[in-house]
Amino acid sequence: MLKVKLLGVLCVSMGLSACATAEMPSRARTDLFPAVASPALDVATTAADLTIASYDIVVPKSLLVSEADVFLPNADIVWHGDPVGDRHAQIAAIFDTAFQRGTADLTGNHPVTVRLEVTEFHALTPKTRATVGGNFAMHFVMTVVDTQSGAIVFGPVAIKADTPASGGRKALQEEADGITQKVVVVARLAEVLAEQMQRVQIPQADVATSRDAFSPYDLTLAQ
Repeated sequence: MLKVKLLGVLCVSMGLSACATAEMPSRARTDLFPAVASPALDVATTAADLTIASYDIVVPKSLLVSEADVFLPNADIVWHGDPVGDRHAQIAAIFDTAFQRGTADLTGNHPVTVRLEVTEFHALTPKTRATVGGNFAMHFVMTVVDTQSGAIVFGPVAIKADTPASGGRKALQEEADGITQKVVVVARLAEVLAEQMQRVQIPQADVATSRDAFSPYDLTLAQ
């Protein structure tokens, strides 16, 4: 009788355990770059079949810029990798170069339109670069539209393209070797953009849609 009771307790315990969930440590998570759920329809076109018809890079003027030479400026845009000037335009140029590099292999026949909206670009100040170093925080929202049908086939999805940023002697050596902050951030963004484009899938219904059915997708963002 005792054995039966113990067995019953074990079964209840195991049932409760099966309902419990545990949070994975961040280093083991696979959703650092959020994925969009696959379409319910059969997928007929993947990244290898795509080509970039057009793209739009938006750096809203509402993003706050800081030129303060402190360790942690309170701003959306911190960038000292170019001469003092229009930081919004400079960040847009960085994303433009990275996008062209990251999508250079997309030479298929199915056109897509891509929109990137920058939400944060935090590089190092001269003070941080000369001492402790830190992290490049590059965040943006990505949306991909099937140019033929006008349907959104990926996103909008928030993407973090963060990467370590050297400081002190290591930073000085990198600069001497031509590995500037701009070189690092462009390379990282190109890598992340290439990875994200590999996630884009066009449903069978969209592939079959005539070009005549295209409805323009407004990529304009009020700044």
